Amino acid sequence: HPDQNPRREAILLPPYPDVAQPGKSLISATAPVYFTGTFNGYEYVDTYLATTGLDIDLTSIASVFADLEDRLALGSFALLVDSQTFKVVSISQSVVQKIFPTRTGNETSRSEDRRNQPYLVSDTIFQPLIDEGVTSANWSLLQKLVLFETK
Repeated sequence: HPDQNPRREAILLPPYPDVAQPGKSLISATAPVYFTGTFNGYEYVDTYLATTGLDIDLTSIASVFADLEDRLALGSFALLVDSQTFKVVSISQSVVQKIFPTRTGNETSRSEDRRNQPYLVSDTIFQPLIDEGVTSANWSLLQKLVLFETK
């Protein structure tokens, strides 16, 4: 609705689990649609019509990341993080094991049906990289460099 998006921006919504397919996660992109012109004898000037959107399966993004693994240099990989919070948005399954090796799947925050199972891509959504338990790299330094470059 126009009141909720007065600047008329396309919006990328944060990742969320797909309730229809457990283990999958989605991000949604939405944008408002406005019309100026004549339609059926009526004149419209900058009239809000609707909001359009689409869902993007994060596994499709993760599969592209998997193809990039070890391409730049041995041990290199790609992932998508929120630039402000530095929490994971999308990551390939093999990189999950590299970044979160200490996550056993028994954490109390996990639902009963996901206990004792390996961490999946969907389990890492919005997991912080800057965390005492995630020591697979100097994520704090990388975040500082990313924030410096985006200013």
